Amino acid sequence: MGPGTVRRDIIDSGIVPVVRLTEIFRQAAQSQIVTTAHRIKNGEMPEPNAVSAESDFYFLSRNEPEQTRDLVVDLVARRIPGKLAVDPIRDIQVLCPMNRGSIGARDLNGQLQEALNPLLP
Repeated sequence: MGPGTVRRDIIDSGIVPVVRLTEIFRQAAQSQIVTTAHRIKNGEMPEPNAVSAESDFYFLSRNEPEQTRDLVVDLVARRIPGKLAVDPIRDIQVLCPMNRGSIGARDLNGQLQEALNPLLP
């Protein structure tokens, strides 16, 4: 029982057509994103020590939800745009698994708006 149960039940029912994507188009086969996705799909944890500064995947762990929220805001507003030369509003999407709490969509969205939208005079 959990958040994915409804989706799994629908898939397992056989009533709804299901397509499984099996080909990787956006990352190289050696990509840490691909490797990590396969680990997660198999119920395994990511390997935080397997990444390097040149990696396309980073595993960042924090002990408190507020630390996680602050890290996400810093990554989106400063670190990712600085490293990849992207627009944080147009080119970055943040996904979170819930609405409530300091790392839920509501609070995180407010913090990101504060960091990314300059105050109007």
